[in-house]
Amino acid sequence: MSPRGRVRNRREVLARATRWATLGLLGGLVAGAAARDRRLRRQGICPNQGLCAGCGVLGRCDLPPARQARSNRGIDDDR
Repeated sequence: MSPRGRVRNRREVLARATRWATLGLLGGLVAGAAARDRRLRRQGICPNQGLCAGCGVLGRCDLPPARQARSNRGIDDDR
């Protein structure tokens, strides 16, 4: 009887290593994308490539193209 959590064969080791490597890669990609968006917003650059119409943060964005898009759409701009 093998202890609980013990690896039994090479195939299982490779499967676990691949699973953890993939999880780490995905986590790194998400963290990198979030950091990029924060950096671009701090610099005043739109992370959505200037496409304000479908942007989820249009109502609270302070960039000039977003203000223009809100005024064109008739959204009340109280700023």
